[in-house]
Amino acid sequence: MQLPPVYSKTYHLTESILKCTAHFPKQHRPTLGRRLEESALDLATKLRRSLLGGAPRELSPLLGTVDDLKVYLQLAHELTCISHAQYHDLSQSVSIIGKMLGGMKRYYEGGSTLDAMG
Repeated sequence: MQLPPVYSKTYHLTESILKCTAHFPKQHRPTLGRRLEESALDLATKLRRSLLGGAPRELSPLLGTVDDLKVYLQLAHELTCISHAQYHDLSQSVSIIGKMLGGMKRYYEGGSTLDAMG
């Protein structure tokens, strides 16, 4: 089964976050770095499980994780753990994933007839 583009985008986001947190200042790695990594990994694994399980029904928790990532990225940027360019790229990816998941949620709730997965 081929997974929809939202999974591919999430996978690449997770990979990018893991690369960025490897270069966090030592003082922020065990706290903010770990939170960012765990949230990204949770998003990727839970999304995959949801998509492979048929019609994804439990998308609200995934949207909550997307919101968490937004906060962590903003904080990482303000603490200069990531550059402005990294922040821009990562936050843009998170925003796109959030929109795709929101569209999927509306689609599966019967609120849209558009192809929300890609």
